[in-house]
Amino acid sequence: MARTALCFSQCSAIEAICSSSSVPEIGILGLGYIGLPLTLAFAKKNSVFGFDINLNRVSNLKKGIDSNKEFSAKEIIKNKNIVFTSDIYQLRKCTIFIVTV
Repeated sequence: MARTALCFSQCSAIEAICSSSSVPEIGILGLGYIGLPLTLAFAKKNSVFGFDINLNRVSNLKKGIDSNKEFSAKEIIKNKNIVFTSDIYQLRKCTIFIVTV
């Protein structure tokens, strides 16, 4: 039951941010089991910077490779609203930060 509540609250937060009248730049810090799904969900409606300190992880995601095997290359690459990066300075544009580490 707690898991259902967690999923519901995550969906509500995503919908609230995505329906805002201003267009936020979202920075998601950490692209693991929580960060990557959030990045993909937010990127359906907003510009998202997915940040991770693991250079190999970022490089693979740019190629559509998810080492956690949760998402296909098609799911990762098809979304043009995502910038995968390990460069902290690219996050300067962001107005919302979500830390998932």
